[in-house]
Amino acid sequence: MKPLRLLLIGLSAIALLLVLGVVLALNSGVQTWAAKKFAPATPELTVGIGHVNAGLNQTRVENIRVVQPGLVLTIPSAEVDVSVIDAAGGKVEVRRLVAKGWVLDLTAPGAVPATLEQTPEAAAKTAFNGIFNLIQLPFDLAVDGVDLTGEVILPQGRAQVTITGGGIGSGSDGKFVLTAGLTTPDSSVALNGVLGAHMNSPRTFDRFSLTADASAKTPQVPQGATASIALNASTGGQNEAYSLTLSANGREVIQARVTLPPGTAPLAGTWTLDATQADVLPFALGRPLPDFIAKGKGTFETDRLFGQIKAVGSLDATLDKLGALQPEFATLGRLTLVAGFDVTTQGDVVRLNALDVRVAGERPVLTVTAQQPVEFNLKTSAATVTNPSADLLRLTLDGLPLAWAKSFLGDIALTGDDVRGAFTVTANDGGFAVRAAAPITLTNLSVSQAGKPLVNALDVSLSSQADYTPKGWAAEVTNLTAGSAGVQILKLTAKAAQAAGAKQPLTASGTYEINLAAALGQPVAAGSASLQRGVARGDFSASVADIQTASLTLQLASLLAADGSVLPSVALQARADVDAKGVINAQVPIVITQAERRSDITLGARITTLNKTTQVMARLTGETVNVGDLMLFSALGPAKPAAEVPAVETKPAPKTPVPAPTAPLWAGLNGELSIAFTTVAYSKDVVVKDIAGVVKLTPDALTLERLVAALKTGGNLKAVGGLLFDAKQPQPYGLKADVTLTDVEPAPILRALSPGQPASVEGKFNLTTQVAGRAVEPAGFTDSVIGDIKLTGQNGTFRALNVKSSA
Repeated sequence: MKPLRLLLIGLSAIALLLVLGVVLALNSGVQTWAAKKFAPATPELTVGIGHVNAGLNQTRVENIRVVQPGLVLTIPSAEVDVSVIDAAGGKVEVRRLVAKGWVLDLTAPGAVPATLEQTPEAAAKTAFNGIFNLIQLPFDLAVDGVDLTGEVILPQGRAQVTITGGGIGSGSDGKFVLTAGLTTPDSSVALNGVLGAHMNSPRTFDRFSLTADASAKTPQVPQGATASIALNASTGGQNEAYSLTLSANGREVIQARVTLPPGTAPLAGTWTLDATQADVLPFALGRPLPDFIAKGKGTFETDRLFGQIKAVGSLDATLDKLGALQPEFATLGRLTLVAGFDVTTQGDVVRLNALDVRVAGERPVLTVTAQQPVEFNLKTSAATVTNPSADLLRLTLDGLPLAWAKSFLGDIALTGDDVRGAFTVTANDGGFAVRAAAPITLTNLSVSQAGKPLVNALDVSLSSQADYTPKGWAAEVTNLTAGSAGVQILKLTAKAAQAAGAKQPLTASGTYEINLAAALGQPVAAGSASLQRGVARGDFSASVADIQTASLTLQLASLLAADGSVLPSVALQARADVDAKGVINAQVPIVITQAERRSDITLGARITTLNKTTQVMARLTGETVNVGDLMLFSALGPAKPAAEVPAVETKPAPKTPVPAPTAPLWAGLNGELSIAFTTVAYSKDVVVKDIAGVVKLTPDALTLERLVAALKTGGNLKAVGGLLFDAKQPQPYGLKADVTLTDVEPAPILRALSPGQPASVEGKFNLTTQVAGRAVEPAGFTDSVIGDIKLTGQNGTFRALNVKSSA
């Protein structure tokens, strides 16, 4: 009996454990722990569960939260009546499914998860073999009743959604009723639809359908509008067929049909489009739309992996009032678009078999036509063509209106004739070459800003070309000219290039020539200078990378002033380098030549910016400077206006006090300028030699630390001083300067200033001058400076009076 007793004790223990397991399994706390433990938690999907209470025939789950990029679903509670025992046996009969108060937020931030590359074996497993194959169930399914009520949050507002119905089972037609309503401050949309599903076995479906009617009211369509959608999917034997029809106001707008043949044959379909603004506007939820009419049709075909897609079609559209999309587009006016295309994609390769696009406004504007098929690899940027020597594409500007640019230029206004020209695109070393088939021309161009004329009646012509290959790109302006009334004003050539790869420098260079007399005749230069003749020419270059360089040459030649004066020629060379830290090193040598006399001036500077402060270390040097030659440029000044009749003298209005500045003119700058000139000639007899000086700039002072020079006729010059700034003073600027001239002989200077006249002062003298003053701004020193002048000399002659008599 003892073995039997032990057996009974063992069976009792097992039974007790089973009972305990069932009790624990039906315990809400254990169920909640298990649900939270095994709920998904990945960057792409997170499921949170608050509480679970499951019985043998009913389950209740509370506080469900599902988070995906761009989507958050919150369900306060869900109840489902289903037999757990039957479900364990492979038979799921949902007698009731209820979820109310749920919220689907489609405005949540997020991003599409990165797509991982698949092996051919993995890709084959994901090939599309029809939606009915995708939903073959591993259990028998029946659904009697569903009651789902909640809302969907859209960018335009909240839509109330209800789904009710049931009847899913083998050999029966299931039916679910869908209602939705969305109301915004200026529109309302209502949707009523029926989703049908038929099961041809307890585990498979053979038909789905969705029919829905929508109605909308907006301020633009107060009488309301209707639309309907019909979506069907069915399988008969080995084939699957899908169709979509979207109708508005009783007329078909979009229709698409797709057939999936048996085996591995590709999907094939057709589409048609016949839409107008009136069809779409009521359902745009208050968003403005341009006026449009669009008609099109085409075919498409794709393999089961959607790796190779072929699309052929045509589109004919008319658009107007494009300012509804963006205010700047309002100037485009009414446009027509006629396009035909034949495109094939396979992986990273896009093949353009045919393309013909024509855009017109009041007149033809733009034409783009493919001349032969071309393949382009999106990954390697390489192009392949059948005939490399033939054109791939032709782009023709039939007449691009300047008025289209008005809204994009702010207060700048353009007027003139339409822009015309043409380009061809050919294959080039695995890439493309763009060449001008006809120059871009723009005639009678006038430009103004804020109503002020800048240029007037210009005729512009441009020839250019560009090349793009996997090795890099290059572009060139081969000939840009601008002129007016048959006179050329500007001629320019330029080119730019950059090799492929990270941190490759962008380089640019070019040449230019400007007819200065004609350029100064344009409104933008009105009143600045006057020339009868003159030309400016030179070249430029730049390289932009971690270290940036730029250079410019300028030659001014054949300068003839308005008064007939022949002006010096000028040659300038400028170069600037910017290192990786932003430090600028610049060098600007200038040579001025007149009647075989040569003046040279060189400016060098090192500019560093740190903590919003710019430090400038500069040097101004030269061997010889002929001041008289430089003074000839004063003849460039604008002609003096005709004398006006003096106005009746009136009492001047009282001056408005100028507020004291809180920072000096040089705020944010500091540094030093050194000056060194070997010879500065004012005339043959007045020559200053060995000029040297240093000017320093600090936050509160501009100081001339020293300036020394020697006169050729004898004597020396020495000067020190500075301009100080103290924001605490009512007159913050303070001036103090000392100038000393020793052993100066003024007679040669006076004879040079008054040729043919005897010098009024002869001898050698010493001059000491001290000046000081304060002012609100530097211009005020003309009224406030006080000076102390001391003149001494020996054995001099002063001719104060010269009397001529006639006998």
